Amino acid sequence: MWALVPVKRLAASKSRLASVLSQSERAELTCRMLEDVLHALRCAPSVKKIVVLSNERCIDGALAGVERYPEAEEGDVNRSLAAAIESMPQSTQRVLILPADVPSVRADDIEALAKAHQEGVLVCPAVVDGGTNALLSSLPLPITLQFGERSCARHVHAARVHGVAVQTMLRPALARDVDRPADLDWLTDVLHPGRATTYIRSLRGELAEREAG
Repeated sequence: MWALVPVKRLAASKSRLASVLSQSERAELTCRMLEDVLHALRCAPSVKKIVVLSNERCIDGALAGVERYPEAEEGDVNRSLAAAIESMPQSTQRVLILPADVPSVRADDIEALAKAHQEGVLVCPAVVDGGTNALLSSLPLPITLQFGERSCARHVHAARVHGVAVQTMLRPALARDVDRPADLDWLTDVLHPGRATTYIRSLRGELAEREAG
């Protein structure tokens, strides 16, 4: 199983957090979340290779032992993902697409997905906006990727339309991503804190002052 991690462009990353975090803070949070996701993938025995989908050079420090694939110039994540998957060796049997903004994921979550997946497509929905926080698929890719808001239902529909086996799996660590100010409160209190949680906790006092002001 290969893992593919798309990273949003840092200049426009997490724009819905702009009311509480500066651009540099949002970029730093994105890097910390990526580090958490990569740590989980590195510790997961089922993952044979990790590919980060990004053109950002400032994340190089987090990419030890990880391959990089360039993002499409127009920022179309689904097109970029499809191109990256097409470049994988034909011997690759499965691909796990794990966005960089699910910092609570752990190796045992990834292993649970690998064990549950039999064929076709397995998706983990985001409980807040119905997005897709993880997608594990057999190769060649049997559906067109449709990441974005409410994408989980679209992925399930696409699989059913094409007669592809599809599973939906709820994992607490994959049920939330970080997009909105309320997600920062959740991130602060996660059960197994990582680098992103540590960073947001370090800003807690400053964030409280901003809110009060």
